[in-house]
Amino acid sequence: MMPSPPAVIEQAPVTIVLPPLRGPQNELFIHPAKELVVLGAVQTVGKTYGASAWALARGITRKSIGWWAAPTHKQAEVAYTKLKDWSVESRILARSRMEPMRLHFKQGTRIDFVSWERDENLLGPSVDWMVIDQAELLTSQAHSILVSRLAATLGPIRYLGNANVAGSQFHKIAIQAQDPMNQPRMAFLKWTWADHAAVLSGSERAEYEASIDYKRRTMLPSEFAQLYEAEWATPEESLFDEETIQKLFCLDPSSAPHPGHRYAIGWDIGLRRDYTVGAVLCLQCMTVDNIVRLRGGDSTRFKSVIAETCKHWNNALGVVELNDMGQAIFDELTHLYPRVQGWWTNNENKRAALLQIISLAREGKLKLAKVPEMLEEFRVFRSLRSPASLVWSFSAPEGMHDDTVMAVAIAVGSASSGPAAYLQMLEDEVRERRAGASAAGSGRLPRKGEPVRA
Repeated sequence: MMPSPPAVIEQAPVTIVLPPLRGPQNELFIHPAKELVVLGAVQTVGKTYGASAWALARGITRKSIGWWAAPTHKQAEVAYTKLKDWSVESRILARSRMEPMRLHFKQGTRIDFVSWERDENLLGPSVDWMVIDQAELLTSQAHSILVSRLAATLGPIRYLGNANVAGSQFHKIAIQAQDPMNQPRMAFLKWTWADHAAVLSGSERAEYEASIDYKRRTMLPSEFAQLYEAEWATPEESLFDEETIQKLFCLDPSSAPHPGHRYAIGWDIGLRRDYTVGAVLCLQCMTVDNIVRLRGGDSTRFKSVIAETCKHWNNALGVVELNDMGQAIFDELTHLYPRVQGWWTNNENKRAALLQIISLAREGKLKLAKVPEMLEEFRVFRSLRSPASLVWSFSAPEGMHDDTVMAVAIAVGSASSGPAAYLQMLEDEVRERRAGASAAGSGRLPRKGEPVRA
């Protein structure tokens, strides 16, 4: 008996409703590389959006098992919801479930949404293809487990992530993708803010470019480069570039106060191997006209020098760092000179003050005296980022000093958001009340811009 011919099952054509893709998303969608690394700036063209379209097309054009992996369950749920909505719109979804997150398509394809919060989340059968979202948070162990799921099929994989610290797991993968020895199996795409601007037009583009320009002026250069230009952050780099240095240091040192101007002097206290430094800031001109630098170890004369220096500079407000032994100096100083305020230095207000220095320098609104010691410290002052915690810290290199940088930061921070700014607000309020009372006595209110006597 002749064997029966195999049954042929004819399937009706499937209408796929894919989301509209813009610019670089199309390249991601059609790229033929087995392993594609997409490095992007934050909130730009849409890496996850483009990869979701790729995963949807992958899932409904052939029977397969695919994985969408993310750092946490909540982040994986974002992609799950997006793909579920699209597949419902295309009428290709057979069923879905939340625990575990899984989509079943009518063609027999299944997409699982997993996280690497715990290793047990990554257990399962071999898969045919995979998307690793937010790969900047990928650990070495999670990566090893994830790629082992593809070992049997050698299917395609898409890595999506933002730039983080050089030397991270994602950085290593990106370096491999750019190595000619690994092509054409691996490929690398990089998207910056400019790629996002290119897909916009008219007022939308102008508004976006204006926001980028604002961020460029108000962020640390290294942070802007990482977040919006997709540049890898080095664990250690100079904070003040040469252009900023040249804009800052443009004054000759002076010991003469500006007549009638208000001053704040930021005091960085160093009682051991560091110096105690005062940075003299004119609050009207925003100029650091000079510094006072005292060798650490002799704290008995610190209080009198601080008091006399503040008196000389038009009875300046003394803003004294309270860290370490600064609190004791401050407590005793209040008996010698009443116009003092404390400043507790932490990473948050240090960062804010340093950002303010850079921003003011770029706008030409802050100028420093060309004191050799201060110029040297600004040139070597560095920002450090922990590869583990991704937290920034700021300091001088080992064996060098940052006392003048910190004294300027205390003075500028005080002037912008600290005690000097607060006292200025109070003095302005008192002046306005006195002006109002004086005008009331004369029977009229002062005209706008008219000088008043306090």
